[in-house]
Amino acid sequence: MAIEKHPICDTDLWVDLSCINELEFVFALSFGAYISDAVKYELQNLKERDADQFGHAFKNYQVYKDEQKLFRIDLNSNKYFTDDDRKAVKRKFAELRIPYCFDKGCYTEPKKNMGETVSVVFAGILELPVILSNDNETPSIIRQHYNWLDAYNIRKLMETLGKSESEIQNVYGKVKKRKNEFVEENPLLAWKKKYCM
Repeated sequence: MAIEKHPICDTDLWVDLSCINELEFVFALSFGAYISDAVKYELQNLKERDADQFGHAFKNYQVYKDEQKLFRIDLNSNKYFTDDDRKAVKRKFAELRIPYCFDKGCYTEPKKNMGETVSVVFAGILELPVILSNDNETPSIIRQHYNWLDAYNIRKLMETLGKSESEIQNVYGKVKKRKNEFVEENPLLAWKKKYCM
């Protein structure tokens, strides 16, 4: 099954670049991009939890989807997955403990890094490039399961687009400032991240 080889994005990347109005980087590699149904699920949950902080990211999802620049990959869609692909995803979801009900075709509960994990699994099965926000290290799912994937983080993406170090640092500075402001406004979240996640 041949599909366009647009990159697929994770939740953190979409939220980070939405909040600093820099989503054009996502679409610079290709005229379109994908998000997984898990990322849409997380964006919706984030918006419902805190519309002031995350509503913009969900709105951007809807805008780019309506403009037919952003395409959602649903696991139960025959447009993207063959029966064999779905079997491979089912095995990988079981191995990675992704809470998905195959009978109902939906995620059953939130899980830390679920959008990133599902995006990487879909990228691996569909042979798509993946753009993640994780800039500290390659996520373990790629190292352990999909080390051949064409994976980008914000730095590699911007370098590929020919951006200068000062432009890269400017984007990082904006993302860091937004995250710091969010933590300052939500001290309980900082505590939960430190002790519970």
